[in-house]
Amino acid sequence: MATAQPREVRITLASEDARASGFSGCNSFTGVYKQKGNALRFTQMAGTLSACESPLMALESQFITMLNAINAYRIEGERLLLLNGDQVLARFEAVYLK
Repeated sequence: MATAQPREVRITLASEDARASGFSGCNSFTGVYKQKGNALRFTQMAGTLSACESPLMALESQFITMLNAINAYRIEGERLLLLNGDQVLARFEAVYLK
């Protein structure tokens, strides 16, 4: 039986200081992003080191690998698409913070 995930994978991009942060399935992460035009790269990524059950650790590993492969983005309405070339690696829905 798969463990229920208590929180969704999420990413926040803060334009003021080009910081990326979020939750990767098991741990919180932070780092830097570089954006120019539609090009996007994540660097200096670091995360907390909590251990989780296997399904969540696998999800986190896939997410971190995906972030390292991102080289572009596209916005479609309320969605952020993270790309490697033309291939969509992830889709995120906008959430407006108060």
